[in-house]
Amino acid sequence: MKKSVLLKLLINVLILFSIIGLLGLAINIPLKKCIMSPIKICIADWNLFYWFIAIIGLTACSFFLKSLYHLRRTAILLDNESFSDIINHLKKSGTCFFVTGIIYSFVIILLWAYLAIETGVVEIGYDMDLIPPLFLIIIGIIFRKISSLSFKSQ
Repeated sequence: MKKSVLLKLLINVLILFSIIGLLGLAINIPLKKCIMSPIKICIADWNLFYWFIAIIGLTACSFFLKSLYHLRRTAILLDNESFSDIINHLKKSGTCFFVTGIIYSFVIILLWAYLAIETGVVEIGYDMDLIPPLFLIIIGIIFRKISSLSFKSQ
C-alpha cells in the first residue's frame, strides 16, 4: 500500500512540474525573453524552422502529459485491482511514452542536421541530448510488453 501511495505522489509531482513548465513556456514565448532547450537561440531570433521545431516539441509534451495521465490512472486502479483497466491504461501510457521518445529523437536529429547544414560544421561528440528520448522509448516498449504479457496471462 505504501508503494502505491509513493507511486501516486511521484506521478502527481511529475505532472505538476510538467504543467508548470508548459505554463511557463506559454507565458515566456509571447515575451520573447527565454531560450528554449534544445534550441539555444533567443526566441526573438527564431526563424520559421525553429518555430516548426517548437510546435513539434509542444506536441511531444502533450503526448508526455497524456502518458503521465494514463500512468496515474494505472496507479489509482492498482488499489481497485481492476486488472483489465490497469492493462489498458498501461498500454496507452507505453504507447504515449514511445511516441514522445520518437518525436523528441526526431527533433534532436533534425536540429543537428539543420545546424550542420547552416554552419557547415558537423558536431559529433558525447552528448546527453539523446539519452532521455531513448529512455522514454525503452519505457514505452517495456510498458507495452508488460501489458501484452498481462493480457495473455488472463
